[in-house]
Amino acid sequence: MMRPFSDTNQCPKCGTKKASIEYHDPNTGQKGCDPGEHIHRVCLTCGFPWSDACLELGEYRPSMSTPADEAS
Repeated sequence: MMRPFSDTNQCPKCGTKKASIEYHDPNTGQKGCDPGEHIHRVCLTCGFPWSDACLELGEYRPSMSTPADEAS
């Protein structure tokens, strides 16, 4: 089971939070990927690939403040 996408999800292999992020459509059928719609991640430290589940519309909660938040 895939965990929900978060830009702070750690690499399951080395624990680093730095990873590439790419949406994969369910019809794309990327070689070596999980089937269906997902967010494909590749660790920028160790190269380990994994998949996160897509969020439902309105489910995303940014983990970092925005410039507008800092001005308040």
